[in-house]
Amino acid sequence: GGPTQQLHHLAFDMYEDLAKELGCKTYRKLPVLSVSPGYRGIGIARKNRQLGEILPAWLDGDVGRISALGWGDDTAQITPAEFVQKMLEKESDKINVVLGTCTGVETDQGSGRGNRKVVAIKYQPRADSGEYVEEQTIPADSVVVSAGPWSCAAEDWFQGAVQLPMEGVKSTSIVWKQPEDVDV
Repeated sequence: GGPTQQLHHLAFDMYEDLAKELGCKTYRKLPVLSVSPGYRGIGIARKNRQLGEILPAWLDGDVGRISALGWGDDTAQITPAEFVQKMLEKESDKINVVLGTCTGVETDQGSGRGNRKVVAIKYQPRADSGEYVEEQTIPADSVVVSAGPWSCAAEDWFQGAVQLPMEGVKSTSIVWKQPEDVDV
């Protein structure tokens, strides 16, 4: 639930369509587990018929509560670097990539009612050597903050005028690889 639920459903379908269109090789639907530390929870989980079907054989008994966050029809993963690279390749004639760290925004004086409009992004560019150089600006008439859990950093850029609460669907960024000495 929550105010962003519809966006999550739309984005889930969009990623699958875009991955196909862009030729991404890492996109895959798969079940996702929530595994808490604990003691011998694996036995309880294996007794659950539905959950037992998606438990990996290499998951040992030193776990606590185990639950499914998704069953594979409603959860998927893609390597972010591949997805971004393919998007940039597709739109290379429309996009100018600037590598650096956003440090803030510049605004106009507004209409007098406290409304201000973003006119530029302040950033610290990164040189080819990887070093950061003197802060610069890029003119802008619209700003999209798309930085996942780091989006809240934008609150500082707008000096408190914008609040970005973290809401939405719980997800994970941890992927365990099967140990080489264990057969599945």
